[in-house]
Amino acid sequence: MLDQLSLLLSSHSQQLSGFLNQGGLVLWLIVLLSTLVWLLSLERYHFFFFRLQQENRYCLNQIKHSEVSVSRKLELQYHKQALFDAYQIKIQRYLIVIHALTNCLPLLGLLGTVSGMIITFEVLAEFGNSNSRALSSGISQALITTMAGLLTALPGLYFSSNLENKARNALTQMQSKLALTEVSR
Repeated sequence: MLDQLSLLLSSHSQQLSGFLNQGGLVLWLIVLLSTLVWLLSLERYHFFFFRLQQENRYCLNQIKHSEVSVSRKLELQYHKQALFDAYQIKIQRYLIVIHALTNCLPLLGLLGTVSGMIITFEVLAEFGNSNSRALSSGISQALITTMAGLLTALPGLYFSSNLENKARNALTQMQSKLALTEVSR
């Protein structure tokens, strides 16, 4: 049983390696960047689901302590703004990177298309139509990288948009809580 499983895994890893090599350097770059998008997105989702409430409590507690310890209204306002700015940085962490990488993925797919077509035209110039294996290699590289760039960008766009909405909602809620603390004072 264990031997069959290791044989199956070996077979799949060889197929995956062949697929990645067929796509060339650009496909490896697409895989690397899409993996980074996934890891950063998972980190952000972990933050929003497990650590956001703790950050909210911390920020509100800091504001309550500053209301007691700071006597001047202008100084209190600066302190609240500094706390909100720090909160905003924590909320929006990595969102720009996720968005930028997601937007780069289809462009990398296009780069792979161009490089694959260049290989195809070089084969045509050198051998004409006689070397169909070399022609198909360039065309498959072009198609594989295009597909990979688009397929990795689609979920990235969803996650990027969803995370930006979560961040916007969290910031809006915190602003309203800060406005409430000002009114109650």
